[in-house]
Amino acid sequence: MIHNGHLLPLLRPEVRLLLHCLKAGTTVQPGEFADTDIEQFLHVIDCHRLTNVVCMQIQNAPGVPTVIRERIKAQSVHNRFQQLGSVAELCRVLKQFQAHHIEVIALKGPLLSQSYYGDYTLREYKDLDILVCLADLQAAFDILIDIGYTLSETLWNSPKQEIIYRKTFHHYNFCHPERAIQIELHWRLNASEYNHEAIWSNTVPHIIGGLPVKCLAPIDTFIYLCVHGGTHQWKRLFWLLDIARIIQKEGHDFLLHAYRQAADHKVDRYVLSGCQLAYELMGVQLPPPLHEAIRQDKTIEKLFESSVFWINTVSETHQNLFVSAKTFRLSLARFVNAYRSVFYLQGYRSICIVFRDYFVNPAYWNIYAFNDRFFALNYVAAPFVWIYSVFRKGRQ
Repeated sequence: MIHNGHLLPLLRPEVRLLLHCLKAGTTVQPGEFADTDIEQFLHVIDCHRLTNVVCMQIQNAPGVPTVIRERIKAQSVHNRFQQLGSVAELCRVLKQFQAHHIEVIALKGPLLSQSYYGDYTLREYKDLDILVCLADLQAAFDILIDIGYTLSETLWNSPKQEIIYRKTFHHYNFCHPERAIQIELHWRLNASEYNHEAIWSNTVPHIIGGLPVKCLAPIDTFIYLCVHGGTHQWKRLFWLLDIARIIQKEGHDFLLHAYRQAADHKVDRYVLSGCQLAYELMGVQLPPPLHEAIRQDKTIEKLFESSVFWINTVSETHQNLFVSAKTFRLSLARFVNAYRSVFYLQGYRSICIVFRDYFVNPAYWNIYAFNDRFFALNYVAAPFVWIYSVFRKGRQ
């Protein structure tokens, strides 16, 4: 068993206090908030998207100062009203897809919240994720456009660019300017190798707003969430709380089965990383075979260190690289940690991922792109456009 207790003190005080507040039946002593910057603490909770859960956890904890309790409750009420609107919008979109006989799998969002938090609005989410078959992608795309959605950003400017985008990536980001709703339309679960056809035959039924909808099977959900969280370095703790909730509800036999299935699809390191973080930061108990697998994989501790860095810095909102030495160092550390995590998770396969992100990037095409007749020249131009984009972003 790896124990990273020596790393836990590296967590910011606000993060450690947040983790304490997440514990079931938590008791908070008045002195624990004595040296807390209230605004910073509330900002950290919001960045980790845990306002609603913390509000529920501390509502009967007498040691929490009234001002903090009231601020968190007010924000939580606002969040949950917004998410009720998202539930209604999901039903509207599902009706449209069903009317056109398009099969949909609803991912994460309100259905995950209902399944593992007992309430459609308790788990926070910023967008709605839906998965369709590749054969239905264009029809689903057109339906979203017809009901008022637009792409959040320009992803292509030519037919060749569109083809390359669909082959390389796995979802579109849509937004509705009037309803303030975001939708991710997936044709693959993610960019990893865990995209097998069996997920469609393993789906489980769910009813939302009187409408039937398909969801991923629990094991597929768990593996998908581990891959998603690992891809983002587990920088937001609400992703980790999902893992903890699923393990606590489904049990150790489920976890071992999920780990074996993840190993079959070569994403077992994502599962081990998520489980190790859930064990260290949230006190989730793991079966001995998982501890042994974590102990034998020497990269898991490196991934843990990287995740601690991201958990600490996700609330740092500085964008300008050149505003100070601190922001430059932070940006450089983020760059290094991001690619280091990719390498530890994917090994030598990560080289393909890095090259894909480096050479196939819609942001470059919006700066400069050769026309489709000379498309191969875009790969030659990519390094120069990348340098330009870094400096342009750094000065914003």
